[in-house]
Amino acid sequence: MAQNKKKTNYKKKVPTDKIVIGIIVFLVMLIFIAKQGKNSKVMKQAESSISTESVVSERRPHFVEFGSESCIPCKMMKPIIAELKKEYSGQMVVKFIDIYENPGIAEKYGIRAIPTQIFFDEEGKEIARHIGFFPKDDILAQWKSLGYEFKKKENPDNNK
Repeated sequence: MAQNKKKTNYKKKVPTDKIVIGIIVFLVMLIFIAKQGKNSKVMKQAESSISTESVVSERRPHFVEFGSESCIPCKMMKPIIAELKKEYSGQMVVKFIDIYENPGIAEKYGIRAIPTQIFFDEEGKEIARHIGFFPKDDILAQWKSLGYEFKKKENPDNNK
């Protein structure tokens, strides 16, 4: 006698709580891995970059150019920066900061285009900003308009 048995197919159910826990663990692992990668990048940048406190290092007026070694107007500014550094050392601090080597500083000072020149007073407060190529005479005129007049050294090569 053949009995007609109804076959019931039971599908094994994976408990949803285990799926949720698995997804959460996976996401936590991804976040951990991402943070590790980011931290190592930040550490590498910090090791190779100038600290934000050292942009203004002395209690003297500072002229800081933010640029890049590969930027054409920055290359044109290089001899001007060198002349200012020689001719007015002891009166003002002149610096060049490569924004690609120091992205944290560029971000801190809101550098959006290069070259950007920032004038700082003795206290380290920004008092003026210029973007683009900046001729030497115009830089000195800007300082004068800000109330600073610097005396050019007679023979800057002897007074390094």
